[in-house]
Amino acid sequence: MGPLLSQAFSDANLLNAWHRVQENDGVPGVDGESIADFATKLLQNIAELQQQARDGSYGPSPLLRVWMERPGKNPRGLAIPTVRDRLLQTAIALVIGPILDQHFEACSFAYRPAHSIQMALAAVLNHRDAGYQWVVDADIYQFFDEIAQLRLLRKVKDAIPDYEVVRWIARWMRAPIEDNHRLSIPRKGIAQGSPLSPILANLYLDELDERLLAAGYRVVRYADDFIVLCRDRGEAERALHLSEDVLHLLQLRIQPEKTRITNFHEGFQFLGVHFLNDAIESDTVDLRNLLGRNANAPDNLAAITSPQSEETNSAHASRKLDADTTSTHEHGPLERTLYITEQGAYLTLRNERIVIRHDGAENHSLPLHRVTQIILQGNQLVSTALLRACRENNADVFLSSFTGACELRIDDLDASGLDTWTAQVRLQENTDFLLQIAKSIIKAKLTNSRYVLRNANRHREIPELNDALRLLDQHREQIDTCKTLDKLRGIEGNAARVYYQAFAELLKPGWHWAGRNRRPPKDPINALLSYGYGLLYQNVLGTLRRTGLNPYLGVYHQLRPGHPALASDLMEEFRALVVDRMVIKLLSDPKTTAADFIMDPHSSLPCKLGTALRKRCIQSFEERINSTFQHPISGTQTDYRRAMLAQAKHFAQVMRGQEPRYFAFTIR
Repeated sequence: MGPLLSQAFSDANLLNAWHRVQENDGVPGVDGESIADFATKLLQNIAELQQQARDGSYGPSPLLRVWMERPGKNPRGLAIPTVRDRLLQTAIALVIGPILDQHFEACSFAYRPAHSIQMALAAVLNHRDAGYQWVVDADIYQFFDEIAQLRLLRKVKDAIPDYEVVRWIARWMRAPIEDNHRLSIPRKGIAQGSPLSPILANLYLDELDERLLAAGYRVVRYADDFIVLCRDRGEAERALHLSEDVLHLLQLRIQPEKTRITNFHEGFQFLGVHFLNDAIESDTVDLRNLLGRNANAPDNLAAITSPQSEETNSAHASRKLDADTTSTHEHGPLERTLYITEQGAYLTLRNERIVIRHDGAENHSLPLHRVTQIILQGNQLVSTALLRACRENNADVFLSSFTGACELRIDDLDASGLDTWTAQVRLQENTDFLLQIAKSIIKAKLTNSRYVLRNANRHREIPELNDALRLLDQHREQIDTCKTLDKLRGIEGNAARVYYQAFAELLKPGWHWAGRNRRPPKDPINALLSYGYGLLYQNVLGTLRRTGLNPYLGVYHQLRPGHPALASDLMEEFRALVVDRMVIKLLSDPKTTAADFIMDPHSSLPCKLGTALRKRCIQSFEERINSTFQHPISGTQTDYRRAMLAQAKHFAQVMRGQEPRYFAFTIR
């Protein structure tokens, strides 16, 4: 017997363990022996247990299933060891507890010496007072019953490299459970009722604490109840996403019905205490000691702060962006888009989660707060409850065709950008001003198109591409002397023909292309381009709404009923950089073949993307639009969605007269 077990089963430690078991009281186990029964021959019983533990004759008894009623909740199933098993488990817990406790983080307050519920609540208040007003109020689904036993045993072995101790814990963990005279062996979970379970639970969730703290979040955890405190909703969404990811690695999951993102203004319940603004109240917890809490406590709980956005330059050196548009890629995608391509799918809302059903079966669900826009392609159904929730959460809903073309955006009645709309209407009469903006946009389009061709030709040296680059330069120079929008449109049309002829040279052999056609596209390459442009268009349209711009009042594309001309204008700067490069990549992939396209020359859609290719195209589009690059002016890392948002905000400032001229986005 090794030193840890020798210490655990010593006379003094076993007596200490007995006092703990006696203080905790508790019901008898499967053998019917109560604490009072065991105490009648206390020293004899302890000596027998000690001898059995030392000579190897001891074996754990089955656990007794006991159902504990809870007001307003489902009964909780406890698995109660016998008094003898509880005594030995407590003896080992007294020895390994201090060893394991050294591994735990300061944000963990349950089942630890010198820690309490009051300390956990004090930590919450300190974080609140430090400006962390948003809260991820999380609950783990059936935590004790879902713990992966092998993973837990590996964690015990890593923390306590004593094989004998691990073996004892494993035997207790796998003890059968007697429920209504029937025995079952648990394949996962640990017994609520075992003296070892609290410390093992802390060990299992220590990885969650470490990952959240390392990411800079403020965490307060008490057993399997935890909250993450954040400065804003976006940070809270990222914290919830990380929590879900870590719990997935631990083979656990969030319980959606009991998990939400909230704040102190809305109020929430944690550890039996109700938090609302600056007030706290509870019928079960003594709150008097919280009045003298240490204001410096947060420094001990989470020393790593969240990264803050820095103000930086955008498309022109003299122009500054708002802080929320300059977040680097470390903060994740600016938009989280849910694409629905399955025909006949039904989307509804349940417990603040989007539920996707098909043929009567639930296929998937995800938190509503993690979605900023939904794009429905084809024929689907959406519940009115979900539509209302999308409006409340400022999430866009788009309906698009099989070709990717936007057919409808479900709009709300918000007129928060009325001042910008008024300025846009007034400037529609200033044709010279509109022409200057349009010239900047089209010049940027040609510059970015030239960049795509030049970048693709670096290792190929295709003569036709060099010729196209020279012609694009000539067309770009012509823009400077252009006097009318019609003349500008003519220059752009000629440049587009040059560009697409050169674009065809970049395609792999086997993909033959006669040039651009649309409405509807008649061949695979045009089908891919149209589909990608449709995705980009919907993203730009959503961006314009977020910046308070009227998407129907453009500067270059002709105004007509039902056409968001401004979305068509601003997407010109990003067509080649996002969509064209995506199409080149897809067509260079050997997995993309002619079989991925559905050809029907007699149909209203002569060529459309097959289901598998649509999904790959969406994935490729998201990868491209979220890809990071160094901004040509500021030198900071950004992505195309953030660049689009910066351009929309810049355009709005120009409309309101806050900036003198519009500088379109270009990659140099």
